[in-house]
Amino acid sequence: MTKIHTRPVTLRVTRSAYHSQGGAVFHGVEVDQNTLRKINARQHYIVRVLGDDQDAITSSIVKGMMLDIVPKTQLKVPTGLGLERFILTTNKIEILRPEGDLIVDLLGGSSRFKGIGPVKAQKLWAHFAESLYDLLNQGDIRTLTQMLSQDTAQRAVDAWRTYVNLDAMRYCNMTLGLSVSMSFRVTEFYQQDTIDKLGEDPYQLLAFGLPFKDCDTIAKRQGLFVDSPVRLAAAVEAALYEILDGGSTIATHDMLIGPLRRLLDDNDEGTLGTDELVSQALREGYESDNFVLMKGGGYQSNGAFVMESFVAERLNELIRTPVQFSTTDSNISDIIADYERAKGFSLTERQFDAVLQAFQHRFFIINGGAGVGKTTVLDALNRVFESMHIVPIQLALAGKAAKRMTEATGYESFTIARFVRMFDFKRYEGSELVVVIDESSMVDLPSMYRLLKFIPCGTRILMLGDTGQLPPVDFGLVFHELVELNFVPKVTLTEVRRQGKSSNIPSVSNAIRKGIMPQLAHHDVRYVAMTGFTAIKKHAAALYRESPDTTQIICPTNKMTDAVNELCAAANNKARMRIFVEDFDRYMDTNFRLGDKVMCCKNLYEMNVMNGSVGEVTKVYKEMVLVAYGDDGEDSEFPSFGRVMWDDGVEREVSVEMIDALKLAYAMTIHKSQGSQFERVVIPLDRTLNLDRTMLYTAVTRAQNEVILIGDLKTLSHALGNEFSQSRRVHLQNKIRHLVF
Repeated sequence: MTKIHTRPVTLRVTRSAYHSQGGAVFHGVEVDQNTLRKINARQHYIVRVLGDDQDAITSSIVKGMMLDIVPKTQLKVPTGLGLERFILTTNKIEILRPEGDLIVDLLGGSSRFKGIGPVKAQKLWAHFAESLYDLLNQGDIRTLTQMLSQDTAQRAVDAWRTYVNLDAMRYCNMTLGLSVSMSFRVTEFYQQDTIDKLGEDPYQLLAFGLPFKDCDTIAKRQGLFVDSPVRLAAAVEAALYEILDGGSTIATHDMLIGPLRRLLDDNDEGTLGTDELVSQALREGYESDNFVLMKGGGYQSNGAFVMESFVAERLNELIRTPVQFSTTDSNISDIIADYERAKGFSLTERQFDAVLQAFQHRFFIINGGAGVGKTTVLDALNRVFESMHIVPIQLALAGKAAKRMTEATGYESFTIARFVRMFDFKRYEGSELVVVIDESSMVDLPSMYRLLKFIPCGTRILMLGDTGQLPPVDFGLVFHELVELNFVPKVTLTEVRRQGKSSNIPSVSNAIRKGIMPQLAHHDVRYVAMTGFTAIKKHAAALYRESPDTTQIICPTNKMTDAVNELCAAANNKARMRIFVEDFDRYMDTNFRLGDKVMCCKNLYEMNVMNGSVGEVTKVYKEMVLVAYGDDGEDSEFPSFGRVMWDDGVEREVSVEMIDALKLAYAMTIHKSQGSQFERVVIPLDRTLNLDRTMLYTAVTRAQNEVILIGDLKTLSHALGNEFSQSRRVHLQNKIRHLVF
């Protein structure tokens, strides 16, 4: 490889952008800047666009586009046979609009112009010629339908907007210095108004994730002063975003002051003092409607206020709307009795009551600790729903949890994100539906808001969860808030069914849930006193090697997880999985060997492997194998580099996309473990600021038969004294109470 002088280069994209480590990647060939014709057929370019937001790149850069690239780095890689390969990284891209009949290549070869293809693109050019550009610019769907269907014409106009807003894209990326991905998102949102909008108020970029200080830099270049009203109002907005990042949806005056002082601090001489700027900022923010000032004196961002208000209104409607009964309690009892005979066991009195009440309410909560039989209640309820011709739609925040629901009940399940993206209610027109949400303690306010906006009004909702487990990662609390309201219909299950009566796991986990130091000297729950990161990770790895088939190591931090995984993997000397890397035209080693325990860290829906699924590498190929896929097995092929046996009992091929999503899984984080069960759990206690009793409780309750904790007793004691979900300030309860009373 040779590092060469970087120069701007004009490329035609020959392979659409795809996800890759370090940034989205696309392929191209160099073309002449004037004619846009290929310069050298023996040269090929692979371009990596820097940045974490790869989705914006993969959805925007497609085959057939013409791009000006300003490389950050450039390597020349010899490939033999007189061919040359250049590998570029960049954070500056300018889209070029095709001219003349080059539009045929774009429309016919780009996946964004779905439904056209090369033949139809040529016919469009033959029919409309140069006026085709005007039709696309003006969005003249009616005229385009002379040659295209209505849907195809609409898609073509939508895809062409990228070329209408070229000046806006250039302004964002080249002038303002925004990342390529953010530039795509901003111009997609503001369209032709992008330059005017950002020229008036660059702080609107806060909504796209640009830090306040970076907005400040742009604003200063545009001549805005430190006491400019738009800057002061935006500072309050940014401070409230910081509050949201901490999980809270509402802030007190004192909570806002610290972030505002830091954001508004300006060392330029002759400017107003920071405290005066803070006072002005609160006034400007209120006058410009950048936040909502609550009656109790709290500050709430507009987004959080809208979300909480909508969730409160929809849930209140469900709570106070009675169910029209078409059956009797006696009929339901008969259905449950049939279910019990078929399963060979009886529901507890509380479980029976949960099934009965859940059927009688449009909104209902089933709360309870780990192993109390919430899933059993759901399975019985589904039998009742089926008998009453009510269709259950099962949802969870995480892909693994959704998959577990399907395995436990036999009904299809979705992640909330996938559900709101692809579910078609028209298929169930005329049917009564009930939306069932599992692992509800982890459902954040934005997810609940999107879900309630998506489902039809009046749809039944059933939430199952455990307030002792992990709170949401994103902001807000929903399940915790609802459980505390007396007028919300609910049942709390308490009898542990997962372990036998001789097990000490339920009593230990219950003590942890209450913040009490448990007894840890049992045959099935024990504590190994130890200090020092290295000693703890070594002991955890040693315990794993004692019984690898039954043991799962669960860690509070990514640091401990990675360290233990490295130790466990080092003992494996079997054949390593290799992947063919197009960048260098050769095979390269991966981090995985035959027999390694691995986890998928992304939802791969087409392969039916969910984020959090665990498996074992069962085969590695010396050379990649082309595997057919598609309904008839012949539609297409993808390269596979081995096979993994997953925890659902299915062995699957390992594609490039899967390898990018894999991590070693001898150890996993507590967050990744939620929703899973293991015979034997080892918990190395690594002190971290966010370690609290909910994390410990979640880790301990993953175990079916045995728990071993390793570490310093002070770390354990510190964690028991904290429950960070209680420190979140939210306003959902208040909003619901206001509606009810």
